Amino acid sequence: MAYNDGRKTTVIDKEAELHNSRINNMYTILQNAESEQLERLWEEAKRAPQASVLAPEKPAEVPVYEHTPVQSDLFTPATLDRTIERSVPTYPVYQPTPTQVAVEAEQEQEYAYSLTSAAKKAIAIFASAAAVMMTLICVNTHVINLRKAEISALELSNANARVAIAQLEEQIAVESSEESIREWALQEGLIQE
Repeated sequence: MAYNDGRKTTVIDKEAELHNSRINNMYTILQNAESEQLERLWEEAKRAPQASVLAPEKPAEVPVYEHTPVQSDLFTPATLDRTIERSVPTYPVYQPTPTQVAVEAEQEQEYAYSLTSAAKKAIAIFASAAAVMMTLICVNTHVINLRKAEISALELSNANARVAIAQLEEQIAVESSEESIREWALQEGLIQE
């Protein structure tokens, strides 16, 4: 879906539209419920007998409720205390002997500072993997540096070769000119002036 100005809708826009449509639906349901209640009350009012304006009916008696306090032992503080005492379980208290305390302390010290064999193996594997990776990095770095040095030497020899080629091309151009050919022919005695 896109806006009128060409923008594309985002997930947030879609969520906002969904939220707004839900609110509209709930508002419509609420309005319908209110109108249905009013219609139902109106129908009940039509069906109810109409009182005469001239002789109003006697209002119905409203019952009067009196509060009388309960005189029972059911809800007293003592009852509450007994209920709490019954609901709390009682357990025997463990009291170790001094030798048991010493043995437990030694066991705690043993377990506190020792690693399992699986943990030791995992640490050894991790350390060896790290050492192998560091070795590979060092070897690769050394090979890369050697290759860079070779490339630099080749580039230097390439530059020197290009300079030599340029000098040879210049010399060929000078030697292949008509004047230099004529001079050579005169020196060799192939032509006479």
